[in-house]
Amino acid sequence: MKILVIDDSKMSQMVIHKFLKEMYADHLDIKFAFSGEEALDLFDSFKPDACTVDIIMSGIDGIETSKRMAQKSSNVNVVIVTSTDEKLEHFNDIPIIKEVINKPITLEKMKNAFEKF
Repeated sequence: MKILVIDDSKMSQMVIHKFLKEMYADHLDIKFAFSGEEALDLFDSFKPDACTVDIIMSGIDGIETSKRMAQKSSNVNVVIVTSTDEKLEHFNDIPIIKEVINKPITLEKMKNAFEKF
């Protein structure tokens, strides 16, 4: 599974990486981006199966990043990871968004989200 983790917090990236390694073990190819701009630059060359996307980032936020990724590919699955009180239905206009996880992130939340696709 190729996963792009998009979050401006190194700590969040580390937590997500830990849980994804536990879920996918040797079948994980992971890359990290600290901003929407960096994620969009990586997106075309890496061609991820899934992305975790933080909403609040400087520059291009996670919502706009997800919209731009959706324009590039409808085959990627996005899990929003946020400290805000967002719900999945807030993103009906972005079909690649499959789930929303509210921080703090747990292994159970990650597993439940990735089972959606």
